[in-house]
Amino acid sequence: MSRVDQRMADDGIARAIVEVLAVNGPTTLRGLEREVRRLRGTASRRVIRERLRVLERLGIVRVERRGRRMVISLATD
Repeated sequence: MSRVDQRMADDGIARAIVEVLAVNGPTTLRGLEREVRRLRGTASRRVIRERLRVLERLGIVRVERRGRRMVISLATD
């Protein structure tokens, strides 16, 4: 198992983010927060944004800024 795979396996919030995007498609930050909370019960905005930055650096998600809104989607080749 690669380091990225191990990190994702150990991080329930990151897994929940990827799961939400895989099932629901692109969404806003607010929509992502709502769905991650529904799956996990709790998740702070700060923690979700931290995980998004890591997932974006790893090339797993794409974050597009549209004015003040952020639209998050899974990165595709």
